[in-house]
Amino acid sequence: MTDITLTDTALLPEDLLPDVNHLITEDDQPLDNLPSEKQQRLLTEPLYSSWSGASNAEGFLAAANVALYFSSKKPPVVPDVFLSLDVQIAENWWEKGHRSYFFWEFGKPPEVVIEIVSNKEGN
Repeated sequence: MTDITLTDTALLPEDLLPDVNHLITEDDQPLDNLPSEKQQRLLTEPLYSSWSGASNAEGFLAAANVALYFSSKKPPVVPDVFLSLDVQIAENWWEKGHRSYFFWEFGKPPEVVIEIVSNKEGN
C-alpha cells in the first residue's frame, strides 16, 4: 500500500478543497462516563505502544471521539474509536482543516470504526 502523506501531497487542488470554517471540529463536551473513557484509551493506547504493522506510529491513526466528515455539507459521525491505516496526520494538525478526519484529506474512510456504548433509552 502507498502511504498517504498529507504533509507532502494534497489529494485535491487547494481551490477544490471544501470550506471547513463552518464545521464544528470540537465542542468541549465531556465524555459520557469514566468506564467509556477507559475503554476508549484501552483501544487506542496499545496500538501506539506496540504496533508492529507499520515502521512507526505515523503509519496509522487511532483516535477516540474525533469527528469523521465524509462531506462538508453533512453532519459528522463521531465514533468512540476509529483506526485508519497507511495515513499520516498533517504537521500543522492544530489548524481547523486538520483537526478532524476529513475523508477528502485522508483519501479514504477508516478501516475500523467502533461504537462502544450508547446510553440512549427507548428505540
